[in-house]
This record gives sequence, C-alpha cells and structure tokens, in this order.
Amino acid sequence: MNFVSELRNLDIEENDLSLHLNEAKFGFDHIYKYCDELKIRSNVLEIGCGSGILLGMLYSKYKDIEFEGIEPFESGLENFSKLSLLNDHITKMKIKIYNKNYEEFMPKKKYELIFCINVFEHLNNWRDFIDQTSNWLKPGGRIVVLCPNYALPYESHFKLPIIYNKKLTYRIFENYISNFEKKNNFCGLWNSLNFVKKNNVKKYLNNSNKLKLFDDLSIIDHLVNRLLHDENFKKRQKFIGLVATVFKKFGIIKLLKLFPNYIPYMKLEFKRM
Repeated sequence: MNFVSELRNLDIEENDLSLHLNEAKFGFDHIYKYCDELKIRSNVLEIGCGSGILLGMLYSKYKDIEFEGIEPFESGLENFSKLSLLNDHITKMKIKIYNKNYEEFMPKKKYELIFCINVFEHLNNWRDFIDQTSNWLKPGGRIVVLCPNYALPYESHFKLPIIYNKKLTYRIFENYISNFEKKNNFCGLWNSLNFVKKNNVKKYLNNSNKLKLFDDLSIIDHLVNRLLHDENFKKRQKFIGLVATVFKKFGIIKLLKLFPNYIPYMKLEFKRM
C-alpha cells in the first residue's frame, strides 16, 4: 500500500484530506529536486510542516534521507489540530516532528536542506528567521522559501485588495476579516501576516556575506498551472484564477517576469556559502 492510500484509510473527512494532499503535492513538486541532489543520510528540515503530509511524501521516495519538521500549531492554524491522526501517522514513520516555534528549536545537527512553504509570510520577524536558520545549514546547504509576495497589493488568504498598508486595509475591511476568521476557524490569521515583499528580502540578503540568493521566476508558471488545474485551489482563489486564465491566454506571463519583484508569489533559495 502506498503512502496516500494509507492516509485514505484513516478516519479523516475526504474534503480535509484532499485539501492537504493538494497542498503537499504542490510542495513536493518544488522540493523533490533538491532531495534528488542529496546524499544518503542527509538531513532535511521543514519549518511549519503542518500535519506532516509533505514530509511523508518525501520520505516515501527518499528513505535514506533523515527528515524532520517543526510545527507549533499556533494562532491561525487551529484547523490543523483536526488532522492530528495525520500527524500521528507521520511520526510513526522515521520522521520527527517538533511541536514548537523555530525560535525555540535547538538543533543538534546541521542540515543540507531547510524549507518552508506558505509559512514565511506568518513569521513575526522574517529577518531573524533567515539569520537563525542559516546557522543550521552545512556549507553549501540551502533554505527554500515559497510564499506570497505582498509587493502586489492583494492578500490571498482573505482575498482582499491591500489599501496602502496592512493597518488601513484592516480598518476598511475589519468586519469582513473578523467574520472570515470565525467562519473558517482561523482566529488570529490576519494578525499573523507580516506582508513581506520580495524586494525587501533581496535588499536584506544583499548585505549578507553568508548567503547567496536565487530568485526562481518559474514559480509563476507553476502557480498559473495550479490555478487552472487544481480544482480546490481554483475554488479558493476565484479572482486570481480568472486573472491567471486571462494572463495565460494573452501571453502576459512572460511580461510579468520582466518585473520579478512584483510577481504575486515567490520562490527564493538561500545558499550557504
């Protein structure tokens, strides 16, 4: 029995499971190539691993790699607690998941690969995150970050336009934001968002003599394809899906890459020198 089939045998609602499987598949498509390059007994850490499905998928393919995860199950992520069966199933495999914040994590090893997917925009201090996690890397090791880019004035979790800044946007849409959080059991989600912008990350890394930054612009192609073919994702992001359809039809995607700092989603790789 393969890994996904094992998960489907757990007592979990199909809609919940499908949603998390689709998210994990998206992450797998962007992380597996790094694992392909790793040697036996390399160490890999996912920060913000949620229920751990992505780690399970990776372990199923790369059983000679040591996988670990960090997941605090904090504000804005209460819905993950409903999937504790998944978390328990993952930890029965040779995967360690630590229930804590990255700030509290004291690794006893160095990693060849650290990655976080749709987590970077929730950090209290993304600059501290880069500084701290870079110290956990072996020479030549990589940190891979995938998350929204708030240089585009649109908040994808709440599906709202950004009016000047986070504070003003909240004042204008306060009732909508509050109702959205209650309806979706995402209490604290808005407060967790840091509105990180790609150009600010680039500027910060320009002053680093320890990390080299790579900006993977192909992420926009993957994002558009997902919007066109992942039904759950398309349903959640109707407006962006419509825009993506128009952009692909008229070949605007190539033009977007001429303005990389404004692409609505980013995939950044930081390599330890």
